[in-house]
Amino acid sequence: MYPIDVYPEKYYISSADEIEVMIVHGSRFLSEYQGRVYIDKREDAFNSDFSIKTELMLETISEAFGLYQNSRSQLSGHD
Repeated sequence: MYPIDVYPEKYYISSADEIEVMIVHGSRFLSEYQGRVYIDKREDAFNSDFSIKTELMLETISEAFGLYQNSRSQLSGHD
């Protein structure tokens, strides 16, 4: 068992186009989108010590940066 919840979820690009993406779940993310990890298999998300490969979490900063631009005080308590 992995120490961090990473599992596939269905997303819809349009009403007809469905894709499966892997998501790292955590209560400190601003949204589920922020936890998106670009991998095909769950085990690809982890380093040998079972820490998460943060370099594969390309959306982690995008929402935080947007919030920083609009309301810095709301960032407190989030990763």
